[in-house]
Amino acid sequence: MLKASDRSIVVAGAGSIGCFVGGMLAAAGRNVTLLARRRVIDEIQTNGLHLTSLDGDDRRVASSVIGLTEDPAAMADAKIVLVTVKSLDTAAMADLIAVHAPADAVIISLQNGVDNVPLLRKRLPGWHVLAGMVPFNVVSQGGGHVHRATSGDIVLERDDADTAAQLSVPGLAMASSDQMMNVQWGKLLFNLNNAINALSN
Repeated sequence: MLKASDRSIVVAGAGSIGCFVGGMLAAAGRNVTLLARRRVIDEIQTNGLHLTSLDGDDRRVASSVIGLTEDPAAMADAKIVLVTVKSLDTAAMADLIAVHAPADAVIISLQNGVDNVPLLRKRLPGWHVLAGMVPFNVVSQGGGHVHRATSGDIVLERDDADTAAQLSVPGLAMASSDQMMNVQWGKLLFNLNNAINALSN
């Protein structure tokens, strides 16, 4: 088995959010693998990852320094699995994690909604599963370019290992909270209010 320091962070279901978060971690020197669709992999292999944000941050990550695969077996050496799939795909991803990821991997849901973490815990008994909330929006510009269009720090459920602090890197701060259900409901209500305002304008 690899040493913990050599084991990877796998972004399971790397769309716009997953590419941004994984790219920022890779830009800071972390060992990151994106488990993604072929279209996403092809774009990054051709262009690398280009990460920008509304505050002027502009980083490029060469395809040679980030793992890119469609094969869930890439989770075999994962220290951390960041789940970024759509909610409808959570059960299927949990089943892949159960087959491929080591039992001591930390599983972190960076998904919208409040039902994903209970589902992950149900299907992954014995795994260390943490809730997370991504407050910002990320827009794919094509060609491996993802742009963070709003602000805010990722919030993770507090644990004894202080996983949030371990994952914080320049340009991607992560805070911890003992009140993740309130944090997640707060985002849901914020999004709902924005949707209502958009419909009324």
